[in-house]
Amino acid sequence: MGEWPRRLAVGLAAAQLADVVGNALVPRAALDEHLDRLGVPERLRLALPVIKIAGSAGLVVGIKAPRLGAVTAACLVGYYAAAVAFHADAGDSPVVWLPALAFGAAAATAFVAFSTSGTAAA
Repeated sequence: MGEWPRRLAVGLAAAQLADVVGNALVPRAALDEHLDRLGVPERLRLALPVIKIAGSAGLVVGIKAPRLGAVTAACLVGYYAAAVAFHADAGDSPVVWLPALAFGAAAATAFVAFSTSGTAAA
């Protein structure tokens, strides 16, 4: 795996962790109000930071274990696609869901990088 895919994986992992910390600093009532408006089911809400933290770990470990990195990146593509869909269904402007789209695009790029690293092939 080349240098730029490593930087992409670490950068996406760091951005996700920063997002988890940022969300933890927001008052719970405000975060719940936001998720209510998006229509995110309550049963999924506790999983959101767990997915981001586990995804960050999977991306970083994936640098040495590309198959894990590829699976993690693929899962994150699905996560961010769902985020875009929730924002779009809520009627948000594309400017609001653009970060989720960018994270999803970064995850898709990481998936390609992990999948073509030579050691990820079956």
